[in-house]
Amino acid sequence: MKTSKTRKKCFHVLLTTFLLLASSFSIAGVKSSYAQSAETSVLVPDTLIRGVVKGVHLNYEIVLNKVNYGRLTALITVQITEILERPENFSYLETPIRIGDFVDVSYNYSDPPACGVDDIVEVYGFWVSTHYVPFSQTTRVDDRVLKRASDDAFVASYVKLIAEGIEIGETGPSKVETNSEYSNGSISHEPGVNLWYTWVNASGTQVAFFTYYSEVHNSPIQTFLGQHYMTDNETEVFIGNTLLLMEAYNDTDRNGVPEADFGEIKYFFLVNSSETFTPTPVQKVITEAASLTSDSPQMSENITHYIWGIQYGWVDGFLLFPRDRVIDGVSTSIAARVNISSLTFTYNYYVQGNVSYLKTGFKAGRVVDFEPHASDVSLNGLGLSLLYGTTMLATKPYAILVNGESYNSKLPEAPTTSTSRAEVVVGNKKLYEFIFEENYTLYRNSVPESYVSKSVASPIESIPSNAAVYLSPYWLVGSLLRLLSEDVFPELSASLPNIGLEYANSSFVYRVCYPKWEGWSIEHDPTYVAYLVSQEIPLISPPAGLPIETIATVAVAVAGLSAVALALTELRRTRRILKANPLTMHNVGGKRL
Repeated sequence: MKTSKTRKKCFHVLLTTFLLLASSFSIAGVKSSYAQSAETSVLVPDTLIRGVVKGVHLNYEIVLNKVNYGRLTALITVQITEILERPENFSYLETPIRIGDFVDVSYNYSDPPACGVDDIVEVYGFWVSTHYVPFSQTTRVDDRVLKRASDDAFVASYVKLIAEGIEIGETGPSKVETNSEYSNGSISHEPGVNLWYTWVNASGTQVAFFTYYSEVHNSPIQTFLGQHYMTDNETEVFIGNTLLLMEAYNDTDRNGVPEADFGEIKYFFLVNSSETFTPTPVQKVITEAASLTSDSPQMSENITHYIWGIQYGWVDGFLLFPRDRVIDGVSTSIAARVNISSLTFTYNYYVQGNVSYLKTGFKAGRVVDFEPHASDVSLNGLGLSLLYGTTMLATKPYAILVNGESYNSKLPEAPTTSTSRAEVVVGNKKLYEFIFEENYTLYRNSVPESYVSKSVASPIESIPSNAAVYLSPYWLVGSLLRLLSEDVFPELSASLPNIGLEYANSSFVYRVCYPKWEGWSIEHDPTYVAYLVSQEIPLISPPAGLPIETIATVAVAVAGLSAVALALTELRRTRRILKANPLTMHNVGGKRL
């Protein structure tokens, strides 16, 4: 009996929604009983997206369960490049809609839309989340979708042309100049989106850096940095790491790091896009330093530095709860919308003696806009954690050592372990090293304060459940691998065929933590060290569960604040949600920089 009542209730809700949607949409051929309420039914726009038009079907016939509900002026298919405002249930069934996904727009003004295929448009309308009703899973744009701006003014839904179509070939007009010692360039990717790259090929090592940018949209914030080299014992190595996301945490036990098992992670922090993108092209700088290969203290050597960077200006993003909460009767993962004045990444790569150093600079500007979705959402007293995943690849068996002990984040029994450094070894030879717990600078009202950063090796299971959906979708991994194997490192695919870049395959997940933060600007410069002549360490056996033939840390030294280094050849289907509109956020005292 209880089940029967539940089914009747669900059917009643579905039928009510169906009648409301059908009655409030003015289309030819709708039954008269539905049309009676059309003059009084108004839907408030809740969706604002931008994207590339992939299809326009004029005079589109609406058929549901063999019933004809009339015709739309046009059904427009848009591939999303930005999500500026999103409704609570912006999803296909249970899958959240993200950047790169295709959505349909039910357009029903009397005049046809002023856009065509490959045009870039902005869409403001009402998302129909209910299934199995007319217009379901589309964004409605018509004269019944509008928002009151004042007592006598309304803002209507719309499809607005931003830029006319841009035709780009499948592979783009340019590639990475891998024959050069160092180079920069722009690679056309798809309408409105390009790739900026830096390439360094020196002292027997290769470093490749990529980031997306756009001159039409706000630039997405995803970057990638990888290093490849051959050691003296003929071990080929491809090493690095990926910034998966950021976390705001409450250090209740005063150990400086977030304890995921004890609920110290308050929010995970996804950055979205930036209004400006400013690259600093690679520069070759030669300095003099004391020789590391001579016993004489008077001997010096010239050190060649390759220095470059990028800055994202006026960055929008949002905080998500680790688990959904019910706010005002609605279950949601969204805690707040935020704006950061800037995000800056700098890189200094050099080789001294038989060791290469990759000094990475990370600077996060102050949180200047903050729009909480609940009264208890705040950054007061919270620290900031950067969550990294690694993928490892080499031609010989390997191990990861944390505090001198074997470690594998994929194993269920992997402990959370505080550490100041981690090493990648093959047999008794050290090939790579992560150096942690260096000082960072916090700028409180522009006054610098110095603190010690903390680091912890973490099991994959410590990643918040709501975060997993945003991390390393397969299509990102596949396109990244194609770029690396076909363009940048063509010989890599023969010797190292099984690269795995998904975070779930990361044998080393770690957090770099800043216990003092509270939304103020911070600056830090962790270091990654590659040993071209491997360093001897005590013999240790590879830990159980690690692949025997492969190791690869994709050297992503601080890069994409979102998910695994967002693919590098096609911006396609399953992308992470971008949410936030700087124009709708409340200023909390910060000035726009």
